Amino acid sequence: MPYPPAILSMAQNMALVEGLNSDPHENEYAMIWNSILTHHFPLHENYGVAPQISKLSSGKDPVIYTVAKVWPGRKEQTFLVAGFKKASEETKMGKESLKRVLREIIEHLFETTDVTKIYGLGGIGLCWTVFRMEKANFRAHEPEILIPWKSNITSARAFNDLSEVVEDMHDLAGQL
Repeated sequence: MPYPPAILSMAQNMALVEGLNSDPHENEYAMIWNSILTHHFPLHENYGVAPQISKLSSGKDPVIYTVAKVWPGRKEQTFLVAGFKKASEETKMGKESLKRVLREIIEHLFETTDVTKIYGLGGIGLCWTVFRMEKANFRAHEPEILIPWKSNITSARAFNDLSEVVEDMHDLAGQL
């Protein structure tokens, strides 16, 4: 099942925005990425998707979201950190920079949580990647790349690829 029409329309609208402005701001992508996250991690299944900045992105820093499992009377447990940059950052350096920021956030989370695995989702424009880090060896190893950088997160193929990894995330969240 592909993404709902509203998400596909958002992607088409982003293509128009990119055509009118060769360098749209990170915040221009927030709606589509937030919609993709809430599609895969719905509120009715006790997931929370939250932006992690109190101001608009500076243009240098990615827009960051976290996804957590939420229970009544218990502290939520974050298992996914997602960061998004504008399409003009789609360079080797831009991809490495985004991965580094996500890794630093995940390392900090490992110091304050009992979660044993945390996933990272990086998006630059509509290009994307997914990796996983394990608490047991997060300082000694590079993240495990689950999905290397791909284009167009809204394609049917991307939906299927991300859905497979999301199933693993749901399994992990169910064990928290």
